[in-house]
Amino acid sequence: MSSSIIRTVVGDISADEARRPLTHEHLIFSREDTPGAADALRRLRARMDRDMATLAATGCNLLTDVSPIGYLRWGDLFRRVYGRTGIRVVAATGGYAERYLPAWFARLSADRMAERLTREVEEGIAGQGMRAGILKAASGYRTPEGPGERLFHAVVAAHRRTGAPITCHSFPGLAAHAAFFRAQRLDPEKVALGHVEANAWPDVRAAARAGWMLCFTNLGSERVVPDDVAQGQIVALLRRGHLRQILLSSDFRYRIRGGVVRAVWPHRRYDHVFTGFAPRLRALGVSARDLEVILEENPRRFLAFRARV
Repeated sequence: MSSSIIRTVVGDISADEARRPLTHEHLIFSREDTPGAADALRRLRARMDRDMATLAATGCNLLTDVSPIGYLRWGDLFRRVYGRTGIRVVAATGGYAERYLPAWFARLSADRMAERLTREVEEGIAGQGMRAGILKAASGYRTPEGPGERLFHAVVAAHRRTGAPITCHSFPGLAAHAAFFRAQRLDPEKVALGHVEANAWPDVRAAARAGWMLCFTNLGSERVVPDDVAQGQIVALLRRGHLRQILLSSDFRYRIRGGVVRAVWPHRRYDHVFTGFAPRLRALGVSARDLEVILEENPRRFLAFRARV
């Protein structure tokens, strides 16, 4: 029997239970073999408690951590966040760009990769006591190569088996990724192309016309793409009728380097979408109703899927 759910690390919920979901974040983004990771994560807990309490105060109760295989996916931390703040975390399975894939995973065939991804959605991530609720594909090139190409095929196969949505790191490959998923005849509402704001505008417009979900990330970074540029793109897309395709996320993350936990954006945190970016969109003339669709309805619809188990 199947039912439409959002799969979180503390259990499945109905989409209606999610409030202001963020679809592309990381609580910690470091490789799982990072020296001193366990001690650093213990030191991160108090800081994370404060960050998540601030995020919860905006009305958000769900965050998607898109750290994939080979990166820290810390079930204890995710469960702590829920216990302290009520924010549920959706965990990811899949892979990052080609050169960042673990060697053992990169050697697998697409079929074997798909088996692993399917197992992490349906049965759980080994040793973490949680199941993944989203599939991640990524490439560091305009067109996925080698193990990256196999990863894309594996993510599609796992999506067909589980129904779980797909999030994609699509810079600089937005056009190629959109073409690949179109050739696979996937439902555009279940594929989010990420980092769209960093791609060429003609490619963004083409992806929008094809119906893909468009995830604007790195909001508040200023060093990647300034907020006013991303806001201008969103306003232009809204004028062209693409309201139901837009997703917002800050892609904020902590990293462990030399045993020290560092924030990727020193002056921004997970709440920037709601406290900085969205109010500016409102000031630019985006209606309150359109913002509700962008912040509430779009991410709920994207994250929900009909689970087999």
